Amino acid sequence: MADYTGIYQVWSSVIDRTILGTEDNVKNTPDSFSLYQNYPNPFNPATMIKYSLDRESFVTLKIYDSLGRLINTLVNKIQHAGKHEVSFKPDNLSTGIYFYTLRTDNYQSTKKMLFLK
Repeated sequence: MADYTGIYQVWSSVIDRTILGTEDNVKNTPDSFSLYQNYPNPFNPATMIKYSLDRESFVTLKIYDSLGRLINTLVNKIQHAGKHEVSFKPDNLSTGIYFYTLRTDNYQSTKKMLFLK
């Protein structure tokens, strides 16, 4: 009886690379939606906001002041699954506490950041 184990392993590897992407890409896809704390915080003159998506989704990332007024919309589009980052550089804002909110099809999270002049 012939042993086809080696052939199966080769074809299985080819299918994984061509259909699913490389093994590294599969492992790097996040398991859930996440919004991370901005860095640096407090910040001046700019900060980075990072988030991850476990699947393609319509994403909005907005900045609000402490009174809930919209300051800026950083993202407003469909994005693919994976890790994302956006730079925020406030123009003409005063020192204070600001909030950033990430909204997707079924996820919402808000974090606080501090801008110092």
